[in-house]
Amino acid sequence: MSKSIVLGVLGAVVISLALWSIAGAGEVSNVATAGAQWLKIGVGARSVAMGSAGTVVAKDATGLYWNPATVAALKQKNISLCHIDWIADISYDFMAMTLPLDHASTLGFSLGVLSMGKMDVTTVDEPDGTGDTFGAGAFSAGVSYSRYLTDRFLAGMTVKYAREHIWDLHSSAVAVDVGTLYWTGFRSLRFGMSLSNFGTDLQFHGSQLDYAADVDNNIYTTDVDTEIKSTAYPLPLIMRFGLAYDLSCGPAGRVTLATDAILSSDQKEQAVGGVEYAYNDFIYARAGYKLRSDEAGLTAGIGLKVPLGLSILNIDYAWADMGRLSNAHRLSAGIRF
Repeated sequence: MSKSIVLGVLGAVVISLALWSIAGAGEVSNVATAGAQWLKIGVGARSVAMGSAGTVVAKDATGLYWNPATVAALKQKNISLCHIDWIADISYDFMAMTLPLDHASTLGFSLGVLSMGKMDVTTVDEPDGTGDTFGAGAFSAGVSYSRYLTDRFLAGMTVKYAREHIWDLHSSAVAVDVGTLYWTGFRSLRFGMSLSNFGTDLQFHGSQLDYAADVDNNIYTTDVDTEIKSTAYPLPLIMRFGLAYDLSCGPAGRVTLATDAILSSDQKEQAVGGVEYAYNDFIYARAGYKLRSDEAGLTAGIGLKVPLGLSILNIDYAWADMGRLSNAHRLSAGIRF
């Protein structure tokens, strides 16, 4: 009981701080006030195909992204891989692994890598390009711990490091994700909450910001080496509240309904929802929709579960409509052993 009380108090504090951070701008619009937008790219084709309502329904190591509490329920070792063909020839790859420590706790590791093609260097004097190219990208790496606090209540936390680079400029931050999951005891109804990217600000540094300043406008004095100070920018703070319920559908069918409410520090509130139909726990069809999204909307996908001796292989695909930004495709594979 004492653990539940302490957890409840800590949870209330975290939620209050998050809501204060998200709503702190008052009536002023907070759209486009955070950087590191790649941290908002959803991973795991199953959750994304269900409208990105992944706070409660994640069943593999990709749960480390949506809600680290969910992986406490994984009783076998899990490895998940996800490749995303994002917009504008950008790709994102996510890898995660979970290791059960005992009957109640799980350790997790995750890595996400954003990459894109080379771009031409242009200048005022050479607007068509100098012949040189530069690259840009980002990555995050995290360590997670989750456990059962009671037979129905799970909690988890991730500590992660995020880094961005463009040309020779770089910025980095440390952040935490926390989450909870509760099985109500009423049939299959469960709900959860997660808070993602609560951490330090990022600020670019690098030689492209260095220059020699003529501080006294005198050609006979030595210029002073200095650095242009870039503006620091926050991570995109995200709070999710999720709900899910399973329904029997014939002797071999099952339907899972899921919905998430999403609060973000840099965009308006969103609601997402999705459905999954499973036949004989072997083949899956999924669909979802995002409400109050400027571009994203309909999602869909399919999946297969293939037994391999004592192991189980999952292969999933998701398609997401990105409006004027075209479509995004995700392919995931995971194994339990």
